[in-house]
Amino acid sequence: MKWKIITDSGCDIHSLDTNSQDIGYACVPLKILIGDYEYIDDAKTDISVLIEKLGEYKGKTSSACPAPADFEKEFDDAENIIV
Repeated sequence: MKWKIITDSGCDIHSLDTNSQDIGYACVPLKILIGDYEYIDDAKTDISVLIEKLGEYKGKTSSACPAPADFEKEFDDAENIIV
């Protein structure tokens, strides 16, 4: 029986070594909006650059949760899912 744990990047775990072929893991990234630029919060995000950009930008910034479809894409390869 295949299990999968799915989180968003707000949990701050981008990968998880489960040592089991029956347990998978996926992290669906949040989006951080600074002006017209959209940062994808994944393992490649340079946090120091992001903080610098946030400090420099004087306009509106925001964040966005992943869309339900972003989570759904991760459902395909498991029989049981914990989100």
